[in-house]
Amino acid sequence: MLLWTAVRRFGVAVPTAAVAVGVFGASAPLAVYGTQVYPELPAAVAVTIAIAAGTGPLRRPGIWLLAGAIVALPWLAVKYAPVAAVLAGVAVVRLWRADRRGAAAGFAAGLAAAGVVFLVLHQSTYGGWTPYAAGDHFVGGELTVVGSHPNFLGRSQRLAGLLVGRSFGIAAWQPAWLLAVPALATLARARPPGWLVLALPLTAGWLNATFVALTAQGYWFPGRQVVVVLPCAVLAVAWWADRLRAGRPLAALGALGALGVLAYGWLVVEASTGRLTVVVDFFRTANPLYRAWRRLLPDYASPDAWTWPLHGVWVVVLLAVAVWGWRAGRHSTVNSACMPSAKCTMSSSTMLQNRT
Repeated sequence: MLLWTAVRRFGVAVPTAAVAVGVFGASAPLAVYGTQVYPELPAAVAVTIAIAAGTGPLRRPGIWLLAGAIVALPWLAVKYAPVAAVLAGVAVVRLWRADRRGAAAGFAAGLAAAGVVFLVLHQSTYGGWTPYAAGDHFVGGELTVVGSHPNFLGRSQRLAGLLVGRSFGIAAWQPAWLLAVPALATLARARPPGWLVLALPLTAGWLNATFVALTAQGYWFPGRQVVVVLPCAVLAVAWWADRLRAGRPLAALGALGALGVLAYGWLVVEASTGRLTVVVDFFRTANPLYRAWRRLLPDYASPDAWTWPLHGVWVVVLLAVAVWGWRAGRHSTVNSACMPSAKCTMSSSTMLQNRT
């Protein structure tokens, strides 16, 4: 689905899309959650379907498919509701701007009805608005799943930590995720058709994992809180690698991605032989590449004297590559392709002049 969406909806060349989808699909955390019974990967599939449908022509079958994917998200886990709401909002705005206000109203009304069913069934089954109402751990009320006294300022470290944390950052296990930062900056600057369907759900999911999730570290493999929106990052990186000149982004994707695929393969061998598990002690891996790479990453699980200096360095690095990506967006060739669902009525040169 990711490969099809990259090629058919965002105009990515098949070889580039295959490399991007291949390296991310065959490495952590997507490959890891593909082997475990969690709602994370089914939710990521639902988001991918929503992106594919939401960037299409939005005829009746597409609208039904999009609505089904959105409705599925909170049923898989209530923590996915913000992502579902953003996807719904983008679709309604797109229909409204296309002067299809009846379709927009019907779409919104259908989702509202599905929301009422969700709330009524949860009240009757769990005695609250979410399944957390039935959890013995949340004796102070279901909203304590966010924390009894959450320190939102302290949680802000997760903005970078979810990516570059030594043990629980996704880039620790697949360095190619770092490319999502310049890719998203370029995407935001160039604003190709459908870019909001990637940028907004990813932002919503990342902020939810940062400020709402009770913890970013626990007895699970890294990336659990953000897997749902990682398809957005995969598609953004594929688009970015295909659009910038000289092939350097694609080479970086291939090189860094290969390291991540190797790291996952190493984990598979170690877990299969009983040396470790991929839930509790995965960070004990003997992989020499990971053990060297981890020294450059801040340790948020067991902070030491190097944690915050390294955190500061990585924040600066991430901001710098984001600025570079933003500037690169001026020179990318994004206007040379249109979504297959749209009719290109202007030449690419005319579009570029109009944008300028």
